[in-house]
Amino acid sequence: MEASIFIANGVEECEALLVVDLLRRGGIEIQTVAVNDATGTDEKARTIVSSHQVPLICDVHLNSYVPSDEKVLVIPGGKLGVDNLKASAKLSQILRSHQENLAAVCAGPTVLGALGLLDEHKATVYPGFQDGLGSADYTDTGLIHDGRVITARALGASIDFALEIIALLRDESQAQQVAAQICYQTH
Repeated sequence: MEASIFIANGVEECEALLVVDLLRRGGIEIQTVAVNDATGTDEKARTIVSSHQVPLICDVHLNSYVPSDEKVLVIPGGKLGVDNLKASAKLSQILRSHQENLAAVCAGPTVLGALGLLDEHKATVYPGFQDGLGSADYTDTGLIHDGRVITARALGASIDFALEIIALLRDESQAQQVAAQICYQTH
């Protein structure tokens, strides 16, 4: 697996699914990981309900997630979803121990900020959530890629966010091919 995206109840479904869709179009293996209090790993346990009441069935549950050689871990936004991600001690441990790239969109960067993972990095976040970035150097812009951290401000920057991850994992040419497939003109 090249990437994993962690999804909890209350997630902004478009931010999560857009990243999954575009990375898979780019030929990148990404798995969705359900983060909830379920004790099993069956379909019911892997089902997340988004902020707009859309049920999403994830590939694996956090209980059966095993970190592999992922080059990037992704955190989508949605205030309730982000709060639920922050409440997971297991996810916190996974994020702290990950030595590769971290990517977060909308309120998602506050998950990384709460763990000190944005310290000494430039980062952006949904307006009004700047205090959750820890010691990051906040910049009010759509997308920032600083070192091993990619952050994006909101759903409106999610296509650029996903394309930046594709460029990181493949190259700029592959990101541009995916952009062309969806008739998206990059900024």
